[in-house]
Amino acid sequence: MWISRGRLAALPRVAVGLVLVALVSGCSSGGGLRPSLPRAGYSGLSAGTASTSPLPTKTLSREDEVVDVVRQFFAALDKAAQTGNTDDLIAVTHPDCTCRKVVATIKAEFNGGHDVGARWAVQSVTFFAFDRGTALVHSVSTISAYKTVNSDGTVRASYPAGQRHDLVRLTYAGSRWRVLALSESDHG
Repeated sequence: MWISRGRLAALPRVAVGLVLVALVSGCSSGGGLRPSLPRAGYSGLSAGTASTSPLPTKTLSREDEVVDVVRQFFAALDKAAQTGNTDDLIAVTHPDCTCRKVVATIKAEFNGGHDVGARWAVQSVTFFAFDRGTALVHSVSTISAYKTVNSDGTVRASYPAGQRHDLVRLTYAGSRWRVLALSESDHG
């Protein structure tokens, strides 16, 4: 059961916190829940990439796992905007995610050109709830002003800096959390 944005905004934060605590504690009885997964290394998101530094593996809570995946999504988006390489973005998203449209957009921008100045940065990620194999979080991110230029330096398009508030829905698929949907939300 998903709570609508309007109803969620109308609830006092304390009540929301109590509801989330009840949901999470109700889930701790073991009823078919997956154990926490070890945290991926910091060397990148692509499958098969080995870490060159011997970082210790730490186990994250399910809430931390989904927050980490959202942060990975925006890091992959930033990398793709800088380099045109969308492999990490594909790795962190579910095949059914409408956010995969950005992959085609980035590839088109880098076909005979590139982005100049595009930088995505996550300001905050807040866990909301788990529901039937999915998770819902709220993220706030910023993007710098940037432009898309042709290979000869001609500007194709310019974009202003901005801030986004997104509701991010994740699904547990293929033994890991992946972004399933991303929709811009009302502020807060």
